[in-house]
Amino acid sequence: MDEIRVCSKEDLKQVLDWLKAENAAGLPGCFYCNRSLIKESFKKKNVWILDLGKGPIAFLVLNPLCSSIEILEVKHAERGHGYGRKMAEFAISYFKSKNHSIIRIDCQPSSSINFWKKMGFHLYKETFKGVSKKNHYSNRAYLKIGKDNYVDPSWPMVSVEIRFYPEQVKWNDKSVEPIVVFKPDCFRKSSNELVLKDRIVFYHPSVFEARDVVICISVEDNKLYMDKAKYEEGKIFGINKQDNDLFWLDRILIP
Repeated sequence: MDEIRVCSKEDLKQVLDWLKAENAAGLPGCFYCNRSLIKESFKKKNVWILDLGKGPIAFLVLNPLCSSIEILEVKHAERGHGYGRKMAEFAISYFKSKNHSIIRIDCQPSSSINFWKKMGFHLYKETFKGVSKKNHYSNRAYLKIGKDNYVDPSWPMVSVEIRFYPEQVKWNDKSVEPIVVFKPDCFRKSSNELVLKDRIVFYHPSVFEARDVVICISVEDNKLYMDKAKYEEGKIFGINKQDNDLFWLDRILIP
């Protein structure tokens, strides 16, 4: 029976043994060079393995602090059977269960890019300006994680619009167009709390853009809040953030 579980000490030994053997054989896509990272992640219980009944044939290294997949590798002799997809799906489910809004990955080797695209990931260089000039990020990708929020059938629907702008809009530049506009299904739970049916996720790495982003929240055509999304004040209105470039909302609070 297939089992994905946290890596044990014996599992780790077997994984390192077959990585060492594959490295010695010169097989492509081997992560034996990352054995120190694997060992350190093992100590934090961030290594998972796939066992078909005869020991691990694939492993996964996750970094919950960075919302990232550090390594996913399938034993060379076991490739082509969907085990990589199984492990990737597990990783996505894991981060979703921990209420993360995004998953990041460095697609190494570069031959893995098509695989991660099929899993729904987007390359930075195809999404954000300036990435192609930064080789360090050329193979990096990300996946936004959605969330369905509970909505009681008795809650009335409310018209809501959420816009994200470049920082220039703060300088009273009326010609600045929003980066993206969300018009989500939204419901009034109480006089000071609105619930979004689906989580809104906005990811805009500042390393690729010169300025901070500005968020504008309007309820029933009335502007509720407009300022830099990274400001702590935004928490009062239901804005969540991570690293000043990832923002998400499950609800809108009206002080």
